[in-house]
Amino acid sequence: MIHNRAVPDIELREIESYLADKYGLYLADKSELYHPDATWILAFDVDMQAVIHASAYTKSQAEAVIQIQQADVSVSDILVTGIESWYRPEELSEDYVDGDSVGFWPDALGVHELGNVALDEQPIYIAHHTGGTGALDFDSINDGLHGTYAHNDASDSLTISVVYSQKSFYNYMRVISSENSLFLLGTRGDSFSPKYASYSTGFLDDPDPEWFEADRTVIHTYRYDGSSELAEHWIDGRFIGSCSGSLAHGKIGLGELYYNDELNGYVSELLIHDRALSDADLNEVEVYLADKSELYHPDATWIL
Repeated sequence: MIHNRAVPDIELREIESYLADKYGLYLADKSELYHPDATWILAFDVDMQAVIHASAYTKSQAEAVIQIQQADVSVSDILVTGIESWYRPEELSEDYVDGDSVGFWPDALGVHELGNVALDEQPIYIAHHTGGTGALDFDSINDGLHGTYAHNDASDSLTISVVYSQKSFYNYMRVISSENSLFLLGTRGDSFSPKYASYSTGFLDDPDPEWFEADRTVIHTYRYDGSSELAEHWIDGRFIGSCSGSLAHGKIGLGELYYNDELNGYVSELLIHDRALSDADLNEVEVYLADKSELYHPDATWIL
């Protein structure tokens, strides 16, 4: 369809709606993209169909999820529903050996990626870290991996779960940062009182500062509800508190990318869900990460 004029926005939306209704199902089946009535979805069992519909996954994403679950039976349907990006140590171990510079960390679902072509800014792969899993070592100078996933609308909810440790605390420490320099998740310490930070949505004093220590690997979960602009933090299943404000926007990456608040520590796993997880779902994700890395969580099954 070609017009000989610049089509106004309202007409453009009407045209797009017409084409989506007419060709959406055909194109979805042909290209194995998501459409609520796509016939390729019927090849999966009922439980997986529910995950596909709840997540709007493509066929390749659905197949990646099944592969992950077949390799690790502890990965539940709740955990894999609505994942935007999942960066695991398993993918790192397939591509790197201990001591390698890491220029690319693939998304387990094959959609987004973390990468950096500058050799002097690439973190180092550590084959055995907490719980025997691999991790990336960020050097506190300029290491960082740029992401292709972007959070562009402050009204969009998301939940970030990351396993990391810091070798020291000074000034701000960016674990996850955004391209507009307003970092999404990190900490600050030393001359500052211990705080868990998301910058644009505020800082939280740690109610138990003794937990705020170097070389301690933690599971840090950050839940942002776009409808209320409420941000909440958990560390190892312990609720730290909440603050509010419009979430920083832009592409999301790991380590120092756009400012000078470098990460001096390790990151072994990162999950980004496209919604504000319920308390129960959030806890299930955290328990999975705790069991996998043998970290403390009050509900970790390894304790039993």
